[in-house]
Amino acid sequence: LLMAVAILILLAALFLGLPAIAIYMRTGDFWKVLDVRDAWDLVQRFGLGNYVVLYVLLMVFGFAAYAVGSALTWVGAAILGVFASAFTFKALSLFVNVKYPPPPPPPR
Repeated sequence: LLMAVAILILLAALFLGLPAIAIYMRTGDFWKVLDVRDAWDLVQRFGLGNYVVLYVLLMVFGFAAYAVGSALTWVGAAILGVFASAFTFKALSLFVNVKYPPPPPPPR
């Protein structure tokens, strides 16, 4: 029972933690990780329903990748973990474009 409660608390923390990490990745400002209002504003701009779908898809993809990886050897699990992380961070970078557009490329 305590494990189930801990998992639910973790998923609730990640619900606003993922947007906060995405904002940090885009801005480079570490203190934005602790700004819950900014993360919630990003979720609202993206749309709560759209974000819930994105969140569930990221969870399902992550769980599936780690389940397959755990059935393989350590090397296979490490490779799948890298791909799952790359997929997650690419999705977060596209998600954060709603509020923080990507910076322009440097001049040549």
